Amino acid sequence: MYVWAVVGIRLQIRKELEARFREAAMRRFGFGKGSLSRAAEEAITNWLSAIEGIHFEGDPVQAI
Repeated sequence: MYVWAVVGIRLQIRKELEARFREAAMRRFGFGKGSLSRAAEEAITNWLSAIEGIHFEGDPVQAI
């Protein structure tokens, strides 16, 4: 059985990007509670899928 927990991530992004993200999230998921979270989860999932084949030598945090 798969058990998942909800966590929070705090980010700092440009104001213009935040406004575009909010607008797109509301268009896609509606104006109800949870729209931003659903959109963020979808965006992160898509990003991870896109870079899945990328591998780092050594510590990936150090690579940043």
